[in-house]
This record gives sequence, structure tokens and C-alpha cells, in this order.
Amino acid sequence: MAEKRERDIEVLITGFGPFLKFSENPSWLAIKDLHDSYLEPLALPCGAQAGTRGRIHIQTLQTSVCYSHVLDLVPRIHRQAKPAGRVHRPFLDPLGEKPDESGRGPQGNGRSFPEGYNVQLPSEGRAAFDIVIHVGVGRPGNIAIEKVGHKRGYAKPDVKGELAPPATDQHRNMLPSGPTEAERAEHDNFLKAGVAPTETTGTSIVRGFGEGFEQFPEEQVNDVDVSALVDWLVKEKGLENVRESRDAGRFLCDFIYYCSLSEAQRSANSEGEKTTVLFVHVPPTGEPHGTLDAQETVTSITSWLASFRHHRR
Repeated sequence: MAEKRERDIEVLITGFGPFLKFSENPSWLAIKDLHDSYLEPLALPCGAQAGTRGRIHIQTLQTSVCYSHVLDLVPRIHRQAKPAGRVHRPFLDPLGEKPDESGRGPQGNGRSFPEGYNVQLPSEGRAAFDIVIHVGVGRPGNIAIEKVGHKRGYAKPDVKGELAPPATDQHRNMLPSGPTEAERAEHDNFLKAGVAPTETTGTSIVRGFGEGFEQFPEEQVNDVDVSALVDWLVKEKGLENVRESRDAGRFLCDFIYYCSLSEAQRSANSEGEKTTVLFVHVPPTGEPHGTLDAQETVTSITSWLASFRHHRR
């Protein structure tokens, strides 16, 4: 008698829409063709026969580069019926992906997730997505796999010209004394696009996560062994330009990462099972990786993460 196949691992991957010089965001280009695709699990010694292990089901969506939109979208991805706080509202970027004739699309239709998104939610009676991977465009030269999301210190305006909400904690302790390397890179991107970045000064409001996030720490650290993942990508997949990072830049990439790690923690079930969350920075297209290179790397990362979800069952 044939062995029963395990259920599929459900993966959601997000990329960003247009911003500054990127009319087509490299993070979205790297993932959009993966939508509704399936991968076979890695042949790791997880104790299950290859024929009985479920496949990996990937879905993708595009999110606008907008703080209030992230605060509306991400909790709903993690099956929160109502986002925390008051500064959350969906935003359909007119320059982003458009809905089709049915009113559905990668960016939705301007209403709260999942309405209008061409994403199939995991079945009821189980956790939300098993894995959520957020992808953003980073610095030239390498792919950075982020370990940490930050709660405060967001000073730059989003695609709507809006700033992050005031943080609950207005003390400046634990904030960096000056811009980090990733923050300087974000600053340069604004200047090159002719947009004035809003910089934090000693008298300005500390911005980030406020109402509804008081219980979460200054840094959210994921539970993925990022060092082992990087080592596997280098040794097994032959990637040279990949690294671990703890500096996601304190802009929308960092913001969505902290939000998603917090919401995964908030939504963990009574047994402590929660969605695996990771953030990946891909370089601008051609610096040095092309779109297909970035897509293959994201696919490899997905397979590696899913193998450990199988192993925990």
C-alpha cells in the first residue's frame, strides 16, 4: 500500500513595488515568475522518503513601499483579524502591478489582504503560511540574508511621502549614534533620485513601531540559522556573493521584517509553532546578479528553509 504523502509546505514571498529610480523593483522582478509554482523538497536526511514528503508551494505578492500599507498587510498575512494600532491602511500604488479584469492581482485591488490578491490562503485549522520570505533591493555586489529587524529609528519618507509612526519609546538609547552602512546607502539612493531624505536629529521624533507593538523587543532576531544557510549556499550552490547581515537599513525593508517577525510571534499557536520569517536583500539588477540569478537564489533559500519545516514534523 502506498504511503500517504505529507501536506505541501506553503510559502509566501513578497517583493516591493516601484520606488525612486526603480520603476520595476529588482526584488519584485526576482520573485514574480515564481507565483503558484511548486518545488520538490531537498534530499536531506530528514527521515522521510522522497515520495512521501509534500511539495513546496510558492505564492508571491507585491507590496508598496509604504509604512501604513505594511502595517495593514503583514498582520493579515499572519492571520491577524485586525492589525494592531491605528496607523494601518491599504494602499494600491498606481505605478505598481495592476489588477486584471476580475479585479485581482499581485498588489490586490486597494482593499485589505486577502481581498483582490491572487493568493490562495492556507486551509483553516492550520497555521498561516509555513514560511514567509520578504525580498527587497539592497546594495550592489552581493545578496544579503538578514538576521535582525529593528523597532525604531525610521527617518525616511515612503512612496507617499509619509513617515513611519512615532515609536512608543522616545528614548534615544539603543539607537545607533550615526547612520549605519546600510542607512548611508539608503541615504545615497534618495540623493541620486533628487529626493531629500528626512534625517533623524537630536530633537526629532523617534519613529518606528508604536501602539500594539509595546510588548516586542528593540530587535527581533529570527530563529533561522542564517550562518548555516549562507554556508550551504556557498558550498552546495556555488554562490560567492552572499553574506549574512544584521543591518537591514531602517527603511521599508527593515520595517516589513520587524513587523513580520513580530506578527509571526503574535500568531504562534499554543504549541509554539510559528511561521518561519526571513528577509533577503538582492542587489540592483546586473550589480552583479541578473534577475534569473536572484530568482534562483531565492528558490534555493526557499528549498533550504522548507527542508527544516519537513524535518520538524
